[in-house]
Amino acid sequence: MQGKTVRFVAFMATVLVLGSLGLVLLSTSLQEVTFAVNDKRAQANALADQVADLEAQLTAAGSVSGLAAKAQDLGMKPNTHTALIKLPKGKIVGQAVPVTGGEVPAASYRTLAERQRMRAIIEEQARIKADRKRQAEAKAKKEAAEKAEAKAKAEAKKKAEKAKAAGQ
Repeated sequence: MQGKTVRFVAFMATVLVLGSLGLVLLSTSLQEVTFAVNDKRAQANALADQVADLEAQLTAAGSVSGLAAKAQDLGMKPNTHTALIKLPKGKIVGQAVPVTGGEVPAASYRTLAERQRMRAIIEEQARIKADRKRQAEAKAKKEAAEKAEAKAKAEAKKKAEKAKAAGQ
């Protein structure tokens, strides 16, 4: 009877050890899968951001102002005297007139280099303005600190005088 009990206890201990080992392996593999899923999610989010950026660039490039800027870079100018072609019959409506460049006085005819230079000037002016504001804030902060220090010294001097007067 005792031999059967020992075998039963050994069997149960083996089952318990194998079950625990199985749980550890299962937990480890689940953690690995979870890390892999999190990595894939991060990649998907990065790709989604990239797609959004590319779509924004595409929209900007296809916008009227984007096309106008590219046309100006190619040396094209707006023409207010256009002719239209009616497609079913091929009839031309209106009369096309060559562009001289003065048809739209409000239009600015700047090259890409000129626009970049203007953008750089505007950015430099904004940077200078921000620097001046930072300097003014630093100066005001320094003056406030000096004022607080002077006030603290004056209060300490008054306390010292009171203590001296009380001591006499």
